[in-house]
Formats: sequence, structure tokens, C-alpha cells
Amino acid sequence: MKSGDFAIVTQSGALDHGKLVARPEYDAPVIYDIVKDRITDPRARRAFDYWKTLTLPGQWFALPPATPDHIVALYRKAYAAAQKDPEFKTRVQKIAADTIFMSVADTENLIRSLAETDNDTLGVITEIQRKQGILRSRNKKKKK
Repeated sequence: MKSGDFAIVTQSGALDHGKLVARPEYDAPVIYDIVKDRITDPRARRAFDYWKTLTLPGQWFALPPATPDHIVALYRKAYAAAQKDPEFKTRVQKIAADTIFMSVADTENLIRSLAETDNDTLGVITEIQRKQGILRSRNKKKKK
């Protein structure tokens, strides 16, 4: 970006307390806001919503089902403390400068939404990938 050889025209944005917001360092509008009202087909809209959700979680971790509440509370307390620790933030930024820390609630909502995505919506994503040549049709044989 500093070279001026390219410009960012849109971005996927970030989730902040349940709201999709533009990341100021990119100085570009959120693509979802530009495109969402132009997608009139309900299946395509659900697929686009899935894509938007898929791009937001970044790196996250989960505890196994039935983890005792007091263990979950300890992990959440440590997560919240890490997010506030300037030294931790500096170290993370050195590894991945575009890291955004999301709240536990935002992360849970995103992961739940992805897990509950229906097969029809996933099928639309597959259709798009095939049209773009990302996936080959299962019916086509490999050329030798």
C-alpha cells in the first residue's frame, strides 16, 4: 500500500459488538454494504451472508462440549485480560498486523451462524465455485 502500486477499493470489515464496521486502516467501504441490496435471489443472498460471516471470525478456539462452567469462565477471563494487555497486542501485531480482537459474544454468534448454515446455502457456494472454475464438476473426468 505504501508503494502506491495498488489501492484497496473494498474490504470485508470487522465485527464490533454485533455490528459490521469498516476497518479505518483500509480507508475503503465494506463490500457487504455495497452489494447486499443488489442481490435479489434469496438463495444467493443467503450464500452471500454465509460468505460475509465466514470472513469475519479469523482465528479462534473453543473448549470441548460440557466443559465445566468455572473452566469456561477462567478462559474467558484470560481472553479478556489478553485483549487489554498492551504487550500482548504488540506481539500479536508483529505476527499478524491485521488482527482484530472480537468479543466472546460476537465470536459465539459468528461460529453458531456458520455451524447452522443449511445445505442449500452451501450448495449455492459450491455452484458459484464451479462456475468460477475453482471446483470441477464431479461428473467431469480428469484429462490425461
